[in-house]
Amino acid sequence: MTPHWKPIIDSIPSDQVATGDFDPDQHLQYEPPARVHTMKDLSLPENTGISAVAVSEPFRLFTTEAVHRIRAEVLSQDNLAQCQLRGFAARYAPFVYDAWKSPATLSIISKLAGLDLVTEMDFEIAHINISVRSEEEKKQQVAAFAEKQAFDEDEGIAGCPY
Repeated sequence: MTPHWKPIIDSIPSDQVATGDFDPDQHLQYEPPARVHTMKDLSLPENTGISAVAVSEPFRLFTTEAVHRIRAEVLSQDNLAQCQLRGFAARYAPFVYDAWKSPATLSIISKLAGLDLVTEMDFEIAHINISVRSEEEKKQQVAAFAEKQAFDEDEGIAGCPY
């Protein structure tokens, strides 16, 4: 089954993607996020959730080689035909599976989250969002959102109690 869209990803031919097991020394390239936002930063009660951390800015976790390996597994024709990897990563995306089961990976993510995390269920592994919009489509969507937000604020429906 061939998808009707073309991924907007600088990719390399699958025959040029490295093979082998996930190796944290070779495949992790952690660069801390510019900022980690707390619940308080987002005006949420500090006792909401299990950690004071709400979200971080984007950050680099994997090397370029690892990203190509992940993309090759996730975007393979076999996996796209299934429409999801959740729960099947160990079988269909072993590199992805091993990357997220790695104690080194979990240590990095745990430090960001402010508590020790574990992958409890395999359904948590390989949940990957894939963007299929072009830069132009993305700009149009952001502009439409901004226009709607401005309209809502002008009409008094964006939090005004009256």
